[in-house]
Amino acid sequence: MSGIGRLMLRARTNVAQTDGSEPYPDLAPLALDLPPNAAYAAALSAARAMPLWQVTSEDPGGGRIAACATTPRMKFVDDVDITVEPAGSGSRIHVRSASRVGISDFGTNARRIRAYLARLATNSPR
Repeated sequence: MSGIGRLMLRARTNVAQTDGSEPYPDLAPLALDLPPNAAYAAALSAARAMPLWQVTSEDPGGGRIAACATTPRMKFVDDVDITVEPAGSGSRIHVRSASRVGISDFGTNARRIRAYLARLATNSPR
């Protein structure tokens, strides 16, 4: 997709996820050299440490974490879903962040995912 096309798509989206799809092809799952149970614990710890996030649901057996993230200025509440899955001898972390209102998030969800994955990667073996 061209740069202008990606920009136009970003102006009309309020969801970002680590599946490599447009308009954020750089967002990819994070691979960790941890077994799923340890990766889940690290993912949960990182979610709890994120500013303005509140973990709302934990499912260690299913590898799922749900959280609400509040935007700092406008106080919009967005939904964050994290999934931990086995990947070879390690684990893979998938993240989806979606706004509850509006047709554009101005890149907030993608920035949120990048910040979360950076925190998780910094505190976990890769």
